[in-house]
Parts: sequence; C-alpha cells; structure tokens
Amino acid sequence: MKKIIGLMIGLSLIGAYARADEKLAAGAAEKKMVDSEATKILKKVDAAARAVKAVEYDVIAKGTGSTAARAPEVEATVLFTEIVGFRPKKYRCDAQVKAPGTDKAKHITVGSDGEEYYVIDHAEKKAYVDIDPAVLGRMGNTVAGFTTVIEFLHPTPFQDEIDAKEKKMLSTKTIDGVECYVVEVTYPQGQKAIWSFGKNDFLPRERSDQQTTPDGQQGGQVKTLTNLNVHPKIDDSTFKFKIPEGYTQIDDFAP
Repeated sequence: MKKIIGLMIGLSLIGAYARADEKLAAGAAEKKMVDSEATKILKKVDAAARAVKAVEYDVIAKGTGSTAARAPEVEATVLFTEIVGFRPKKYRCDAQVKAPGTDKAKHITVGSDGEEYYVIDHAEKKAYVDIDPAVLGRMGNTVAGFTTVIEFLHPTPFQDEIDAKEKKMLSTKTIDGVECYVVEVTYPQGQKAIWSFGKNDFLPRERSDQQTTPDGQQGGQVKTLTNLNVHPKIDDSTFKFKIPEGYTQIDDFAP
C-alpha cells in the first residue's frame, strides 16, 4: 500500500510539474506575442518619425508623482526642425509656465535660429539674446527641454525603444480625438516610459516617463501633445529673433 501511495503521489507531482511547465510556457509565449506586437508598432513609429522634417504642436508638460511638487507645469506651442545632439537646432517655443506651488503663469518665448539663442520675458518686457545657449537662463533651458519631443527629428528616433528588452502593449486611449496605441518600454537603467502613438499616423501623442528616486519614491513627467502638424509653414524668418515693440534687449544672460 505504501508503494502504491508513493507511486500515486509521484504521479500527481509529475502532473503538477507538467501543468506548471505548461503555464510557464504559455505565459512565455503570450509575453513573446505581446513583445512582438509592441516591436511591430515601434518599427512603424520609427519609420513615421524618420519621415518628419519639421513639427509643430501644442503641449502640456508637467511632473508626476513625487516630481510634481518640484517641476513646473508648462503649456506651450512648439515648432522645431533638425536635432543636433539632444536639442533642436532651430526652434521656437511660446510658453505659459507655472512654477511649483503657484497658479500664476509666466509668459516666455524661447527660441533659436541655429546661430542666436533668445528668451523673451513678456511680463518684464525684456529680451535676452546671444550666440551662447546659456543666455536662456534656468527657466528658458528648462522650458526648452521640458516641451521638446526630440524623437520627431532625431536620426534614430525609436531605435532604443525597438531594442529594449522589455516592451509591451497596453490598452488603447484617445488623445485630442486621436485613437492611440499605448506601449510601455523599460530601458536598460530601469526607467520606464509609456508612449501613446496615433493609430493612423504612428506619431507620438504622449510620453509619460516613470522612475524610482533613490529614496524609493515614484516620480516622472508627462508630455501630452495636441494639434500636431508635421507640415508647418516655415521660411527664413520663422526662427529669427524679433524684439516686440516696447521691449528692451538686455546685454546679459537671463536669470
């Protein structure tokens, strides 16, 4: 009887292990299928972004989680062409900036024609212009970086996302009336980004970055795009600095 019971237990364990292996295999197959679908979407997104020569959009950029208390909230209209390094060569950003903990917005315009950089403080009616990008000051540089989605004009826009070991499709969402695919990507450093891409044009409509701070808090930032235009009208004067009437040009860097 003991031998029979032992045999029965052994057989039941074998069956349990087999079922567990089947579940693991099924889970791995499902994950591979999800990753494959995400990669397929990202490759289409990469191809669509590579075709963009100039882009204009409205954007709301703000901190999330533990970052929300430290980051500004920015509403802006952004226009740029050509990426050099990690910033546009020619760009213009007209922004309303709310500092952390305030409801009052500050109106500034930040831009460059590829040679001169400038920031215009509309409240103070002052303009700062120089060939050194440091002229933008802390707020100008923050706004320029916070509102720019460089993947639109980057030479290899979504290669990092395509090559990421972890990526998966999430549920769809609608942004500015555009139905979007939602893809979560985990980068080598452990940072995550949730991207939303238009189903018809495969172009970005939202990027939500997520990371864990050294003290274990969850924070990040989100950029939501509306009124996307990849065929904006541009001429030689589009990005040139023009001082508004009644404003003063300051011979110094912005604070």
